[in-house]
Amino acid sequence: SIATNAVNCILLIFVIIWVYQAGGFAKSATEPHAALMVTAMILFGSIASTAFRFAISCRLKTVKYIHAGIHSLAFILGSYGIWIKFDEKSKVKPNPKPHFGSLHSWYGLTVIIVYLLQARKRLIGGGLVFLLPQTPWPLRIGAKPYHKAVGVGIYNLAGIAALTGILLTITYRFPATILKPVAGYSPASVENVATMIPVLILISCVMTTYLILETRFRRKPPPVFQEPIVFEDVQPGEDNDVTTGEQGESNENKDSGLNVTNDEKV
Repeated sequence: SIATNAVNCILLIFVIIWVYQAGGFAKSATEPHAALMVTAMILFGSIASTAFRFAISCRLKTVKYIHAGIHSLAFILGSYGIWIKFDEKSKVKPNPKPHFGSLHSWYGLTVIIVYLLQARKRLIGGGLVFLLPQTPWPLRIGAKPYHKAVGVGIYNLAGIAALTGILLTITYRFPATILKPVAGYSPASVENVATMIPVLILISCVMTTYLILETRFRRKPPPVFQEPIVFEDVQPGEDNDVTTGEQGESNENKDSGLNVTNDEKV
């Protein structure tokens, strides 16, 4: 999980550098849209999905709230990121741009819709099944495989949407980079930074999926607490006396019990 979070931090740094080199958020809606979607769906999605892997010292209920809270924040940021792009296309005059003109748009919309359905209690293994205390255990056990499978699918589909979106941006904004070398080439140019982002997204998706599916990284139940057995110090030579005394007392109690019982019967 440390390596996965390190890759996510590097990805965030590259996104910040790309946005800065491209002129910031004020120039167009492409940069804030990409920054919000990558931060929400890839970074926050990875942290939330692997919360049960690295927060092993926290209570299970606390980890559940962390998992649900980060996913909720990712959904809010992702929805806002999609709205930014929709708003920009609608304001193009005189002819607004079509909203769903590529597979990237459909991938992103599918991710947001399934993300919302995943939170419902009785839909595709919804998250509320595991948060509500009154949910019966058979329902939780039955919904867990579907919740996990759908979660992994959403995360990887979000990775595909991010990959296709950034590659579209590189193709349309920097066509010379794809077709022929550019004069004054620099390794730190904005197009090279943008090209590295899909690579980091792919690495993050692979590592996060591996952490989720690998059984040896699963959260282990806490050990059962047992009170330590304290042995009293017994001096040498006292074992036989103590044993004899205990046996004598038990025999006396047994005899007295029998006598009392016989007397009572009589």
